[in-house]
Amino acid sequence: FARDQAKFVACYANNPSASCNGVKGQGAVIFTIGLGAEILKMDVVSGKPYGASLLRYIAAIGDDGDADPATSDLCKADSDAGLYNTNCGNYFYAQAGVNLVKVFEMIYSRIFTRLTV
Repeated sequence: FARDQAKFVACYANNPSASCNGVKGQGAVIFTIGLGAEILKMDVVSGKPYGASLLRYIAAIGDDGDADPATSDLCKADSDAGLYNTNCGNYFYAQAGVNLVKVFEMIYSRIFTRLTV
């Protein structure tokens, strides 16, 4: 459900990518933040953390409106290396609440860049 809703929010309304499976979304930019160790708890079946892998998927769609992680995931190299506690693309990781100020500053910087370009 969360992945479907991410597509609805991030896929483009006009000319959505093929990976959106016909979902005409809002074309919104999405940033996600993984907070704390709980987000890194591993799924023994997939070998990936439940929370961080979902948030990275949502961030990847929110970056360019493309739901295909093979072509649009800016975190793919880190994910392949198992580095789910690193910032990449529109996904940010904060170990604790005190680290959020820096994350918010990085997100602000990206939003400002998008608005001025």
